[in-house]
Amino acid sequence: GGAECPGNSFIYTYMINTEPQKYELICPAPVCQGSSVSIKLNGSDIGIEYLLMKENMPVLGSTVQGTGDTLSWDVLLSGVYTVKGTNISNQQSVLMNGQCQAVINPNPGAGYLIGSTGNCVGDHITLNGSQAGVRYELYNNGINTLIFRDGPGPLDFGPQASPGEYTIKATYITSGCTVWIDGSINLLPLPDEFQFTPAGSLCSGDEFSIKGAQPGILYSLICTPTVGASFTLGPWMGDGNPINFGPQLEPGIYKVFAYNPLTGCDILMADEKLIWPNPIPYNVTPATPQCGNTTIGTDNSETGFTYRVHRIDPISGNPYNLPDPAFPVQTGNTGQPLIFGSTSVPWTYCVIAFDPNNICTSEMNGRVTVLPTPTQYNIQPTG
Repeated sequence: GGAECPGNSFIYTYMINTEPQKYELICPAPVCQGSSVSIKLNGSDIGIEYLLMKENMPVLGSTVQGTGDTLSWDVLLSGVYTVKGTNISNQQSVLMNGQCQAVINPNPGAGYLIGSTGNCVGDHITLNGSQAGVRYELYNNGINTLIFRDGPGPLDFGPQASPGEYTIKATYITSGCTVWIDGSINLLPLPDEFQFTPAGSLCSGDEFSIKGAQPGILYSLICTPTVGASFTLGPWMGDGNPINFGPQLEPGIYKVFAYNPLTGCDILMADEKLIWPNPIPYNVTPATPQCGNTTIGTDNSETGFTYRVHRIDPISGNPYNLPDPAFPVQTGNTGQPLIFGSTSVPWTYCVIAFDPNNICTSEMNGRVTVLPTPTQYNIQPTG
């Protein structure tokens, strides 16, 4: 056979550098300032390290080793993020599929000043400034009042009907990001309202009350008279019981003003009391007892008032409730006397005047006494 060539055996090793497998980025929804967003990679491999990058620059401290499962990174800044995978054994690197736009929306400014026009129910809640595109909602004791204003500029939320601690929440209309405005305003309650008793209109000289009163509250009576300027009576200190204001002579409209000296809160109560004037008591004519047929009248009258003749109860000395039907009801005319007609019925009569509303009455001055005519007898002897 042929001669063999002697030689040495050699083993050659060939290294094939492989890139990391590409996985898909999972991008987060937008969030608001103060919250983080989570950027995820839907897979990873052991032996591969993954680096988060923002605008193509490495994010410090963001290197994560592959686990064979999903990876995630929490970020606090808006921007465009990518992930680079590097094979630890051969330093081959590749960007993962996709990129994420992390959106962290700003919150509205919280440094505006909440104010009010006072410290009581009925005062306005205000805000000394606001931002465009931001809605400001008013809360009372943590409950939304459903009152809101949109910026920009100073805001007025109007008068508030309930006591409590008022706060304001600001919300960007487009992003929904919210913040509570710094501070709060406390509105104190008003004194309670009470109704007058008795109900309805009264007459000059009648007395009336309110049905209740709070301890420590001062109550004043304000009169707007039919003629002249308004005036105030009182005050009366509340003690938990009804307050009787006594007889009031001035015709007009009366209302109650309540004041809390500890809080400075006050209220003009809604209920009102109307006091009508009594008819002016003119003189009944004739002024002296008369015999036989007697004409009854008055020496003056008031326009719009009605006048009626009543008989006097001989037992009680008071007028009967119903007028004497023998005399027609007369309507007054200021400056004019009245004539009711004549009677020969022996009795004592009076005249009662009624105001146009038939609420207030006055008996006219004096009473008419009709005496019986003496019986005529013949003188004897005749001739």
